[in-house]
Amino acid sequence: MSACLSIADENGLDALTVRGVARLCKVTPMAIYRHVDSVQGLEELAFRKALQGMAQPDPSGDWRQQVKSIWGNFRQILQRHPGAAEVFAKRAMPTPEIIQATNQLFEVLETAGHSGNAAFAAYDVTFIFTLGSIRFDLTRAADARRGLAEAPRMATNLEALSRYTDQLSSRDADAKFDAGLDMILRGLSR
Repeated sequence: MSACLSIADENGLDALTVRGVARLCKVTPMAIYRHVDSVQGLEELAFRKALQGMAQPDPSGDWRQQVKSIWGNFRQILQRHPGAAEVFAKRAMPTPEIIQATNQLFEVLETAGHSGNAAFAAYDVTFIFTLGSIRFDLTRAADARRGLAEAPRMATNLEALSRYTDQLSSRDADAKFDAGLDMILRGLSR
């Protein structure tokens, strides 16, 4: 598992091959095939390794803090392991760690008074926000911000955009994630 995650993090998913893992583990490729039957199996191993030890939220805390803890922890793990983030973006996998975290989120949301479609909608919007934040931060975020920051200089009638030039060009990703998730959770509290 560690070899898969190491290769995916350092060189990207395209470099994650049976031969590459075998080389790193100093075994033959056939030894790897005894454990997985495809590159997708290697990807799942990398993803599961990244999620090992995912922290549990404090069950005595406010429900909003518990939701922030679960999603914040998931986001931090995928930021530390861009290979695992690539795997998750490519295809969401129902690993035991993901199933456990999803169950915890639904328990927290139900305890807060959300049920049925409302609980699912709350889960879904926080999931989509978190995944979008991870993808934005791991891809071309800096280039996109620079381009938006320069946009007011390129056109004369972008007054509203020009008022946000500083915020667009220097984004504290963690602070923006916390503020955005807080905004969503405040909306869910009503």
